[in-house]
Parts: sequence; structure tokens; C-alpha cells
Amino acid sequence: MDHGLAADDFAAMETSDSEGSDYAPMDGDRLDEDVEIEEEEEQEEEEEEEEDGGGLAGGAQIAYNGATGQLLIIDAMGNSTPLEQRHLAGSSVTLASLRAMVLARLRTGGQGRRRRGEDDDSEDDDEDDGPAWGQQRGPRDRKWYEDVLEPIEAGVQLERSGDFGPPPKRYASSARKLKNYSPNLSRILADRTNTIGRTSKTAFADAAVPNSAGTEVAQFTSKVYSGQYSTDGSFFYAACQDFRVYIYDTRTPPQTGSKSVTDSTTERTRAGRFGMNWEHRSSLKTIKTVKAQDRNCRWTITDANVSRDNEWLIYASITPRVHLVKTGRGGDWETEDHEQSTLNFATGAGGMRNDDFGIWSIRFSNDGSEIVAGANTNGTGHGQIFVYDIETNRTVLRVRAHAGDVNAVAFADEGSSNLLLSGSDDTFVKVWDRRSLSGERASGTLVGHTEGITFVAPKGDGRYCLSNGKDQAVKLWDLRMMMGDQKFDELRLSRVDFGIRNFDYREAYYRKPTHLKHPHDVSVMTYRGHSVLRTLIRCHFSPAATTDQRYIYSGSTDGKIHIWNLDGRIAQVLDRRLTRGMINPTTGDYNDPSAPEAPMGATSRPRRDVDSAVRDVAWHPFEPSMISTAWEGQGGSEGSLAMHQWRPKAAGETIEDQSERAALESV
Repeated sequence: MDHGLAADDFAAMETSDSEGSDYAPMDGDRLDEDVEIEEEEEQEEEEEEEEDGGGLAGGAQIAYNGATGQLLIIDAMGNSTPLEQRHLAGSSVTLASLRAMVLARLRTGGQGRRRRGEDDDSEDDDEDDGPAWGQQRGPRDRKWYEDVLEPIEAGVQLERSGDFGPPPKRYASSARKLKNYSPNLSRILADRTNTIGRTSKTAFADAAVPNSAGTEVAQFTSKVYSGQYSTDGSFFYAACQDFRVYIYDTRTPPQTGSKSVTDSTTERTRAGRFGMNWEHRSSLKTIKTVKAQDRNCRWTITDANVSRDNEWLIYASITPRVHLVKTGRGGDWETEDHEQSTLNFATGAGGMRNDDFGIWSIRFSNDGSEIVAGANTNGTGHGQIFVYDIETNRTVLRVRAHAGDVNAVAFADEGSSNLLLSGSDDTFVKVWDRRSLSGERASGTLVGHTEGITFVAPKGDGRYCLSNGKDQAVKLWDLRMMMGDQKFDELRLSRVDFGIRNFDYREAYYRKPTHLKHPHDVSVMTYRGHSVLRTLIRCHFSPAATTDQRYIYSGSTDGKIHIWNLDGRIAQVLDRRLTRGMINPTTGDYNDPSAPEAPMGATSRPRRDVDSAVRDVAWHPFEPSMISTAWEGQGGSEGSLAMHQWRPKAAGETIEDQSERAALESV
């Protein structure tokens, strides 16, 4: 079918997204020469608008033929002919750039991006509408922050502190410069054999970092919102928009060779990428599928979590109700709604007058007796946190915690349930001590993000935690450095003081920040390079058992998995666009995730037909492998899981050397 666009729309598509800062400078690290830059950009846009409006005869239209992928020119009589560069004579527009603009326009339904002032704070029904994600960049989506090429002192001190295992040998005692200390796995094992005493697991950390683009192990006809391993690594669970949670046995290797017909009891006609009647299929052994009734859910499953003993699963869906169900390892295929317990967070403490709020985040306490939840404002102006007691079946704590939706919550300490963490759209991570909680006042606030928080991940020691933010940053915090209530009240801090005016992260690009750094930042480290747009991207510490938690990793809207050293430098970047499909298109067999693959950046090239957004990533607690959870396909209408394993590297090559080599080869 042809989609007509007027010729005059071409310039509009290039210039409608101008987002220059038109307000007075504020205190803090204001970007240099902002005024001059803005004036130059405005002048360039005016010139482009004048130039790009021409090139076509009056009344002509451009159309896109979805069947052939061709651009067509339609004259006033309705006759069509393939568009060629000669038709654009006198214009600065090229045929390739025009095609990109038309496709981007079609993805947005012809509406373009949200304009300034059209701010909409609701997220429940907008996360997967609007511009495509993937590798596309907006006119102002520039690189605002420098790459970290040398270790940052604060990160070096973290690595040497002993809080993340023994200091890595790659640092000499007198300098920060890297030393190439035998990172090859075979040489490490040989040293271990010849050494008296126990070899630190830190020596194996480089070899434990997954470094492959991976292979798909599950495919879905709906988006996958989260995916994590159980605490013992025996199973993996993924929560989807179709109100299903799939639980897979990860003790059994993925199936290879001839594939089964389908791994879903419910068939669904679906044309397009896979051309089959199915809703889910996987090379992993599916233990159980948890399905809730639509009447108990809204829009999508926002979060899921498994108890520390791996016996119980909870999930939430933008309602006041959380569902509790046995994981059922080796049990029945389907879990119907009547086999689940519904926990209503609107009952109990807090005197709720309505139950129309929605829960974004949930976590079990270490002993599995309580659940902490974070909810939206529901028009009240206050994001809420709850603590629910499973035994008494009631809410025992409700706090109006933030001036924005609470997107993430967690118990800070694995040893107790007294310390709570909450992250909100108001840009703050707050720390709550239930032993001294009164007047709905936090024990302290972690100040440093300039945009909303998408996720909070505690280290589990009651001291360190991570947060991912819409300011395109992961931050590492020491809770001892939190800002006290008195100082916080004196400063009267607010998101509008340091954030981008009218910024909506659901747009497909990050505009020029007002401040490069929050002037009252109390974080220990900041990690950048990934993209946090369109959806609530998650971040985590690497496993304690294999790496001493000395890596930070995150999903990204650009379809990549970013792994950082504690010192701020990139350790590894995995590109989901290079991921092998689950099924071999030639043989029809399942691809083997452990089979050799072409080195990243050498012979592999990104798939142009797939725009991936990696929403969540799970690092196996005891093995050098990851499973990433991605939105994938045209417009993000599909979801998939991919397994990324560790691959041997060149002898004597550090993980940093390997990452640098891959970057050079990809040029």
C-alpha cells in the first residue's frame, strides 16, 4: 500500500524537532558557548528548511511502496513513477536520506515526535508507541559526554577498597596504568596449579565476562519486559506483555538440531518475520508458563521477582494487585488464574481511599516473608512505596515517597528487611530505614541524576547500590554519602532545576542536557555510553561468585549490552544486532549458542532489518554467560531472549584489548 506524504513535509520532518534551550542559564556546569551553538543551529535549520522545500513540482507527492520498498513520486494526475535523484535536483536532500525520513515518519504514524509543551507523564500506555529505537539518532542526539579512556580515580579506589574482592592485578601498586598480567585462562589455570594456597576468583574475572554477540534461545509475539536467573541459576524467568511469565530450565543445555513445532499451547495467526502460528517458541526447556486473566492485569507485566529459595514467583501489572504463584519446577505446564494468590496492596496500612494506582516494581525480602512495591502517583502527585506481609495478607507500610512515579524499589541489605531503596521520576533515589521511619521522611537522599530513575540495583551489603537514569547514566552510590533531610530541604531540590525542560524520554533521542553534572552530585561513580530511552532500562552488578561484583552492566535502547569496569572504562559491548537467530534459515534447525561464531567486528555486520532495544540483562550467577531480554523487529512488535557466552580470546589479550580490537575492526 502506498503512503502519501506531501513534498512540503520533507523540510518539516527535518526541522520540527528543534529543541534548543530557550530559557535562562542556571547554576552548575552549564555547557560552554550554549548561546552561540543554539544560534548556529537555528540558522542551519532555517537554511535547510528553505533548501529542502524545493526540488519537486507543485502538487507532487512522495509515496512508499511497502511491497517493493521503493519510493514513488505521484503527479497531480495520480500517476506514479520510481523516485530518482534527478527528481530532487536543486535540493540538499539525497535519495537515501529521504528514504530514511519517510520510514521514520511512517513509524510514528505520521505524527512526528512529541512537541514541546505536550508533556504526558503517564507511561502505562505509551511505552511502545512513537518513534522507533535501535540505532536511529535525532537531530540533537549528539554525544554530550566524553568517552572514558583512562581509569577514573574514584573507581580505582573502589577496586582497591576490598569491598569488591581483592584488588585486580592489572593495576601496579604505584600507578594507575594498565599492566598486562597473564589474563589468558589456560595460563591462569596453570598458575593456580603451581601456586600454593587458594587462587582468588578475581584472577578469573576477565575470563568470566561474556563476550559473544550470542544466539537467540526464545522468541515471542509480544514484548518481553524483564528476564532474570533464579538465585541458584537453575532456571530463568521472563515476563511478557501478553500477561505470561515463562520459566525455563537452565540446567539443561538449549536444544540443538531439529526444532519442535511450538512451545506454546495457544496458537496465534501471525504473519511476518517467522510466518508461523505460535505465540512463543524456545530452544530452552520450558518448565512452566504462568498465565493471568486479562481482567486482573493492565497493559503489561511491569515486573517479576523470585524468592531467594526459588520456590515462589511474584509479578505485577500496573494495578494494586500482585500475583503470587509457585515456580513449579518440573510441574504443570500452565498455571491458571485460580491457582494463583492475589495480593491486594490497597488493603491494610495507609487508609487507601481508592485502588486505582499501578505498581511498577516489586521485590521479595531476603526471607521471602515480605514484598516491597513501588507505584505511580495516580494523579495525587506522590509516588508511593508499600511493604506487604504475606503471612498476614495485608499491607503493613505505605509511604508517599516521591514527587513522581516510583519506578524501582529494593531491599538494600540481604541480611534484613529494614533498609529500603526507591527510585523515582523525580530524579532521586531515597533510602528508608523502617526502624526510624516517621512522618514519611526518608533517612537520606541520593542526589546526582538530572532525569528520572528507571531502575535500582543494590549490591546486597547495605552499603552500595546502582541506579539507571533517563539522563543516560548509571550511577554507583555509597549509602553513607547520602544527603540528609535537613540539607535536602534547605536546597529545595527538584527535577525542574537541573533537568532538560519538557524532556520526555519516550522520544527517540536525548536532547542537549542543561547540566553535564548535577551540582550536588553525591554519587561515587558515573557510567555512560548506553541509551536509556523509550522504556525503563535496567542495570545490575555482576555476580559475586565469579566476579566479586566488580563489573557494572546495563541494557540499552541502542540494542547493545554495555559492561563497565568499576573504574569507569568500558569492559565489553555486545551488539544484539549481531546475534544469530534461534533457527538456522537454511536447515530449519535450532542454532547452538555454544557453537563458534565470527569475531565481533571482523566478518559480522549488524542486521539492518532489526531494531533491538535491550531492556534487561541477566548474568548467570555461576557461569560466564548472559541472557539478554530485547524488544526486536519492526516497531518493536516482537521480543526475544538471547544467550551470550564467553569465547576464547587471543593469548595474552586483556578484555580491554579485545574490546578495543573489536572497535577498530568494525570501522
